[in-house]
Amino acid sequence: METNFHDDRGFTLVELMVVFAILFVLVTIAVPTYAGVVRRAERRACHANQKIAENAASLYQVMTGRWPQDLSILVDGSGDVGQLLGHYPECPAGGTYRIDPETGRVSCKKHDHFTDADPGG
Repeated sequence: METNFHDDRGFTLVELMVVFAILFVLVTIAVPTYAGVVRRAERRACHANQKIAENAASLYQVMTGRWPQDLSILVDGSGDVGQLLGHYPECPAGGTYRIDPETGRVSCKKHDHFTDADPGG
């Protein structure tokens, strides 16, 4: 009687290599796509934060007749009208916001653009 020492329960090296090759291809497709989605989401959230700050600046301008010199005036209530923003806006990508005291437009240092909305009306 001959004893068979071959175990058929495992995978061959070729099968494992094929699985790893497929996983590698999927990861190389998914990672750049995911990174692009994250960047677009950050830009959109940044744009939304800019719009909120511009709306608060517009309200300040309507109430005082002038644009705020700094966003902190809208947050800490140190201006003539009290607190108009609940907290200082933060760019999700790590940028900082500034307001143009001549126009009331808010820009982000990281994304370096003005929003399209006219804060004056």
